[in-house]
Amino acid sequence: MSNQKIDGKCYAEMLSGGAAVLCQHIGELNSLNVFPVADGDTGTNMFSTVEGGLSTLGADVASIGAVSRCFARAALLSARGNSGVILSQIFAGINEYLKDCESATAADLAAAYKNGIKTSYASVQNPTEGTILTVFRESTEYAIANIREDSTVEDFLRLHVEEARRSLARTPDLLPALAEAEVVDSGGAGYLFIAEGMLGALTGEVKAEVKLTADHSKPAINIDSFTRDSILEFGYCTEFLLRLTSAKVDPDSFDIATILSDLNELSGREHSSI
Repeated sequence: MSNQKIDGKCYAEMLSGGAAVLCQHIGELNSLNVFPVADGDTGTNMFSTVEGGLSTLGADVASIGAVSRCFARAALLSARGNSGVILSQIFAGINEYLKDCESATAADLAAAYKNGIKTSYASVQNPTEGTILTVFRESTEYAIANIREDSTVEDFLRLHVEEARRSLARTPDLLPALAEAEVVDSGGAGYLFIAEGMLGALTGEVKAEVKLTADHSKPAINIDSFTRDSILEFGYCTEFLLRLTSAKVDPDSFDIATILSDLNELSGREHSSI
């Protein structure tokens, strides 16, 4: 199946296909999770994010813009962990281009995915290469560089997936923590499964349905990996949604740097243990 254009119904099926393949590998992704904290929850977090995005898709799937808007917003509200938040920002960037589209060609997806790079990198204060950011960026840039004027959506996605596999294999070369553990990046691997599922749903090789049958429980944590001599660079991650109110600030002129500055100041302070 080679599609010159995809509509909302097709895009919804592709997103569902991505979630279905991701679901099959939740346990594997959890076991790969060593950066930034080896807390064994990447697969669970990424699936929760995508599952939340899909949960709001109703009958209005005629336009790809309608599907994209619903999925992107719900994925953000359902985002869990670093990998889930970055994944939601990838789709937020994609949505910025697709939100008003009735359908999308390969060129449209190329532009949307390029915007996904911009948004996802901007959402991280200190982007780290060798993570999901790298895998998404390199696979998108490769696909954009190699599509032609007559390329189909399938052509674009196939190029995207092919480079995502190569990019994922290179992640240990970019991130010492991965090389030391002899694993690839868990978030990047999760994104690859989503991309493979989206392509598979488009070609009919993946059924666009999600059944949570995989064992996605967290693996046992090896407490001996952290000793009295270890240096804890990263503690735990906390996600929260900030809603601005006109009674407190001017939402239109609000500068996020104000809050980031305060948080950075807090992170540098010494705290007594309890």
